[in-house]
Amino acid sequence: MRRRIPWVVAALVAAVLVLPTSVDADPSWKDTIPENGGPGDHGWFEAGRQWVGDFGDPTVVKSGSTYYAYASPVGGRYLPVLTSTDLRTWTIHPNWSTDGPPGAPGYDVDGDTAIPQEIRQGGKAAGWNDWDIYLHNDGLVRDPSWGVDGERNGVDVDGPWIERAYWAPGVIQIGSTWYAYGAVRTSWDSDDPNGYGRFCLTVASAPSPLGPFRDVWERAPSSAHRRAPIPVAPSTRSRTAIPRPASTTCCGRRRGRSPAPSRPSGRWRSATTASRSRGRR
Repeated sequence: MRRRIPWVVAALVAAVLVLPTSVDADPSWKDTIPENGGPGDHGWFEAGRQWVGDFGDPTVVKSGSTYYAYASPVGGRYLPVLTSTDLRTWTIHPNWSTDGPPGAPGYDVDGDTAIPQEIRQGGKAAGWNDWDIYLHNDGLVRDPSWGVDGERNGVDVDGPWIERAYWAPGVIQIGSTWYAYGAVRTSWDSDDPNGYGRFCLTVASAPSPLGPFRDVWERAPSSAHRRAPIPVAPSTRSRTAIPRPASTTCCGRRRGRSPAPSRPSGRWRSATTASRSRGRR
């Protein structure tokens, strides 16, 4: 038996040497989409490129054979959107228009209705040039204007082109409409030890997962209109809805006790979410 050991060891060594060449990664998934940045530089949120940078507070949904990823502001976009079909390669939201680009004979960015009106008019008001407007591929085209300015002590704390915080979005489809829920800063004055301020929850709607999403509130949600309907996904697991607390403003200033949960009445309910009967028997 001892004489056979060298042969066994030799066989194992040969197998290890052969393994890297015989077991290779499947090359079929390797993408051909160019990245938007380089080493140490994630570039900007350029349409059609592969995103390789940070994507904070992500949420991913699937529609058909495509995955859609959303995040807190990235690359000067309130609602950055990425798409993928394999969960490996993530492509940046396309430009809203396939016409143009600016400078092309007969092209006028102001008259290009494929670009959402909010981007065209808001961009002009902000002093953007035609290229800024044409390349602005934000999924959220009407942001919550009632949020407080993100500039503090002369610094844009939420990044370039972002005038107010819009954090940690959650996206869901109800019927033929897509809804994006996000947290918006309404005050810098709060008891938050980190100094992030006070936030309210808002919702924007869109006809597709790519957008364009438009915030539905004309002013900050508050206890003054706490019973305004908020779309909630139908639930088959629970018959209970959690109503918007009558004792609390959306910014968290408690005024008393919250009411007991009530039964839902159809798809539109005065609730921020539907409860899930976890652990109930």
